[in-house]
Amino acid sequence: MAKKGQAGKICREWIGDQFIVTITNTIISIVINILNFILRYLIKYFVLIIRETTLSGQMKSNQIGIFLTTFFNSGILVLLSTANFSEHKIPILSTYLKDGAYTDFHSAWYD
Repeated sequence: MAKKGQAGKICREWIGDQFIVTITNTIISIVINILNFILRYLIKYFVLIIRETTLSGQMKSNQIGIFLTTFFNSGILVLLSTANFSEHKIPILSTYLKDGAYTDFHSAWYD
């Protein structure tokens, strides 16, 4: 059993760690939203440069571009940043993306 002083130290460490995680997640969310906002205007600008022949073609290009960049930025990047590819033999994936808590085929996923 931990002494009273040790329990207080553990709680302070845990609260500090939770604070850091919360701040980090908040900052990441803000950065992703700002980046999506900037990309939206860049895509609109590039579609104007392309000069679609019809307004519907221009709107279609806008929607597809905004969807793809937002999907990649908000979904795929977050998924890849938490993945662990250490079991795979693909050099780029296994070298740079192995920070996840579990490998892809670990039994703890199902607990």
